[in-house]
Formats: sequence, C-alpha cells, structure tokens
Amino acid sequence: MSKSIDGALAILRAEEGFRPWPYRCSSGVWTIGYGTAIEWDLLSDTLNALEAEGTLSASPSPGYRGPGPEPMRINAGLAEALMRQRVAADAAALIKYSWFAAQAPERQAILLSMAYQMGLPDLLLFRRTIAALEGGNHTEAAREMLNSRWALQTPSRAQRQAEAMRTGDISHWTGEVAQ
Repeated sequence: MSKSIDGALAILRAEEGFRPWPYRCSSGVWTIGYGTAIEWDLLSDTLNALEAEGTLSASPSPGYRGPGPEPMRINAGLAEALMRQRVAADAAALIKYSWFAAQAPERQAILLSMAYQMGLPDLLLFRRTIAALEGGNHTEAAREMLNSRWALQTPSRAQRQAEAMRTGDISHWTGEVAQ
C-alpha cells in the first residue's frame, strides 16, 4: 500500500501544486497547501469574512509589508503531512473494496489522486469506471473516467490520469522508469 500512497503523493504534488496561503479552488472551496480543503466551519467563515472586507490576499507578494498582518500561511512540511494523512485515510477506506485491492499500485495511486481531488464519496459514484475495473478492462475504465463531470471541470488532469489508468504508467509524475 505504501507504493500506492507514495505514487498518489507524487501525482498530487504535481497536479495540485503547493500554495502556502488560503485560496478558493475551482469549485469555490477554501483550500491551502497541496489542495487540502479547509473544512472547518469557523475557519471557513473567518476566511469568507476576511475576503469580504478585502484583508485576505489571494497571492501575497514576497516580503509582504502591507496593511495589517501578513496573510495566513502554511509551510510545505505541514502541507505534506496533511496531504499524506488524507491519502492514507482514503487508502484505508478503499482497500476494503475488491475492485481497488485488485489494482496494481500505480492504478491505485490514480484512484487515490481522484479521491483526494473530488472526495471519496464522489469517486465511489464512478460506477461504470468501477465496473470496468472489476472486469479488468482498464481501457474502458479510462474511457469512463473521461465521461464525467470531473473530466469537464479539469480536462487536462483527467486526460493525464485516464491515460495513466489505461497504461498503468505513472512515471510522468514519479520519475520512475515504467516496467
């Protein structure tokens, strides 16, 4: 399982990128670090209020000196720990499904990346993708991944990950030579 988690982390580092300050992702959710959703109501309400009054900077410049305190930041180490914790929790939940457990670590990494981006409940709605995986048909699984709202919202990312599902090759993100 650690190879799956490590693969997912490599994919997510590249796909999400690191931002040390809070920002709204493409679906409007407050996010920080490596695409970690800020789910706490109080913190989210605080960020909404700061944004409304114009004191939350979406992209503070280096050497910030500006009115008021410097915008909230997170360091890369903590962002990595938050991402790893979430991916490990998703892996622990998914390994209970035979269709997930039967996949090679590289394909599990793609599924973990998808779960991280959209949430585990939404990944589990990919019924035709899951059916194709159950049947061992990775080409069909990739095709069904692209037949989704996820692919419409993040088309380039979905295309890269569908191709990786089809081939089983995640070396684009990990730098490892595909076997």
